[in-house]
Amino acid sequence: MSVAAVRNRIIECGFAEEIVIHAVELEADVSLGHVVVKDLREERWDDDTRLHASIRFHRKLNRCWARFVSCKEMMHIFDGPDEIVDTKEKFIKLLEEIESRPLDRSAIFGSEFRAEWMALLVLCPKPERDAFKARLMADEIGRYDVAWHFRIPEDFVVALMSEHYDFAYERLISASEEQQAVDPNEAAA
Repeated sequence: MSVAAVRNRIIECGFAEEIVIHAVELEADVSLGHVVVKDLREERWDDDTRLHASIRFHRKLNRCWARFVSCKEMMHIFDGPDEIVDTKEKFIKLLEEIESRPLDRSAIFGSEFRAEWMALLVLCPKPERDAFKARLMADEIGRYDVAWHFRIPEDFVVALMSEHYDFAYERLISASEEQQAVDPNEAAA
């Protein structure tokens, strides 16, 4: 799926009203990209989504990295209130946690990992991933072939082919599909 298709689907489903993506100069040793999400509802109780997201990624990233970073940052549109990095202090705390990888993680740090997995799940659909995993395990192809096919950084192929992908799929995709399938207005069977 292309970055534009992911963006369009998020907007089409009503999770955001606008998502703009720009390649800019960033300090790559600090951040490869980030998102600023603004809620433009006129009233606090307004039910209509008015989220506007501005995603910026480091302009010197290759196509695979730019695609992955852009998609990962779009996944932050789904962050809860305690997961949003909207102040300088929260950003510094996130950078410190990324560097030190503490056992007791904050919600914002957990959100970073979840966003990465969500991006992998979106960019590498399970049926296609499973077919490539079988080919990789049979030594028909290598990690670079997988990365090339999905247009993701080769650094993520090991995670993509691990049991952690299946766990992320079950937790983030299957669980949400089951929740959506239950209609509280329908009588239980």
